[in-house]
Amino acid sequence: MRQNGYGWPSASSATGARPTLPSASQIWLPLPEQWEGRRFAAEALSRGAAVTPGEAFRCDTDAMDPRAVRICLCSEAGAARIEEGLEIVARLIASYPVASTPIV
Repeated sequence: MRQNGYGWPSASSATGARPTLPSASQIWLPLPEQWEGRRFAAEALSRGAAVTPGEAFRCDTDAMDPRAVRICLCSEAGAARIEEGLEIVARLIASYPVASTPIV
């Protein structure tokens, strides 16, 4: 996995997301159409990766796109844990949410 300017794994190599600056310690990750930010964050947490729904950072809720999350790369001390979290996020992006209501 590529590393950023701090020697941490690069988020773009695992998820396709791009930080505002190459050495940024956090990134904004737009989600595929099948995911909503809060649901994605909850599912990521259940798998061991903490991300924050994008709506937590928006002031204007009318203009808010709920399909984004913020990933902070500096909350873990080691590159191995960051890489593990990014791999969880990458796998989750490629998946579809599990239906919360049974279909009969």
